Amino acid sequence: MRFDGYVAPGRHLVTFHVEATGKDDDSFTSTTESQIVVKAIAQKDLQVSAKAHDSGDIAYEWKRSEHGNYGLGIDVAVRSAKPADAGSEPAKGKK
Repeated sequence: MRFDGYVAPGRHLVTFHVEATGKDDDSFTSTTESQIVVKAIAQKDLQVSAKAHDSGDIAYEWKRSEHGNYGLGIDVAVRSAKPADAGSEPAKGKK
């Protein structure tokens, strides 16, 4: 969790910056940055979650054969929903 608070309704620019260092050789480093625009809706929660993935093999393969690939990326999911504590109604038949 990087931020848990209030934002004004409307458009917001969110920037994600990720740096990955090779575990087999820390001299290989890659970075990626992505910007997205989200829209906050009044009286609703906005949840933005991101996952970084590194499918590269440069640090491992370079030791073996002096070639390899970088593959750093970011996947972002955005969701707007009614607040969880918005006073839910009891289920039918229960009071």
